[in-house]
Amino acid sequence: MVFWLLACDSSDVILSDKCTVKIEQISPSPLIAGQEATLIATPMSEPWDSRIAFGDTSVLGTELDRINCDACDSCRLQYECLDCLDCDSCDSLCEETCIEQLSFQVPSNLEGAYQLY
Repeated sequence: MVFWLLACDSSDVILSDKCTVKIEQISPSPLIAGQEATLIATPMSEPWDSRIAFGDTSVLGTELDRINCDACDSCRLQYECLDCLDCDSCDSLCEETCIEQLSFQVPSNLEGAYQLY
């Protein structure tokens, strides 16, 4: 007698690129342990796909506000630019108009200085 065990995994898999993010501004400065903070950086798409590391401690973004980014997004679609790569046709438009602001919770156990990456 032979038994077959078959299983299905119904979870969704979301593929995303690993981008190098350019941080333009962090506030408040200095960051306060346990408090909410924001950073302005690019490129970002969703809070869940943005990892912020303080040494060995990582946090995820809690909210992403993309302000005035419709024209930038349309340009990148028109020129078929990839999310993480430079897009010469749209760079100046995106830099002038689009602000991507990510909120996150600063870990409460932090002491001293950390390189944020």
